[in-house]
Amino acid sequence: MQCELASLLIDESRELCKRLSRDLENIDDDKNVYETLFNVFYYALTGLSFTTKRPLEDARLIHAVDTIKKFLEKVFELSNKYKASLSSVAREVYRMAIREMRDKPLKYIVLCDGVSIIEALYTALKMRSSTFIGVIINPGGNTETYKFIIKPHEYSTREAPPSLKEIAQSIADEVGAEYKVFRGIDDAITNNSGKPMKPSTIISLLYNITSELLRLFKSLKRGKPNAAVMMISDHGYDVVPRGLEAFELQHCWSPRALSILAPLVVL
Repeated sequence: MQCELASLLIDESRELCKRLSRDLENIDDDKNVYETLFNVFYYALTGLSFTTKRPLEDARLIHAVDTIKKFLEKVFELSNKYKASLSSVAREVYRMAIREMRDKPLKYIVLCDGVSIIEALYTALKMRSSTFIGVIINPGGNTETYKFIIKPHEYSTREAPPSLKEIAQSIADEVGAEYKVFRGIDDAITNNSGKPMKPSTIISLLYNITSELLRLFKSLKRGKPNAAVMMISDHGYDVVPRGLEAFELQHCWSPRALSILAPLVVL
């Protein structure tokens, strides 16, 4: 059953990426693409517009909203129905991703703290070279529950749970890869905890960090046609309304939060 559920999560993610690629292909300017992707995810999740751009007023985005809604409903349904199996399903998704890159002569693992499905899809769309995209479900929506899901034995038996660096190193050792840990987005969430921000401020902040991550991936691939880069996230994040036209970045524990989606992309 774990293999079937893992395959379903991967298939749903791949189809989402393929459809969004078509829906967003005519949008100019990288920041506009990121903002649009962010906005349609927020609308699909809440029924509300995050920025002044209203997705349902743009014919190109009506299909994108519907596609994301169906994807989220499927993932949330699986999360609720198979709670007891989420850890084993997550490890099966990892095994499938690792198989995708095992035969590459050059391999890199980039473990990204707090990168959401939005940044993962944006990266896959901009790099145009993704060979694998999937998600694992982290029901706690934070780093500690991720550590338990991925390394349950070490988490339960060690005096201190493994760090993200140790998890990245363990995965890298398994496939003979170099590794890095990217903390930009999680640092931004932590540093702005409790601070209501305008939507435009949040978009600019996260877009700039995502652009930094994209530059890292491009540098790892530059001049290396046979290199594979696996981007792994431990959880996502959510934006929560805080008064009139203000929001806060948070890690959420809701069963219908983007925080519980931890994406994987192989480039």
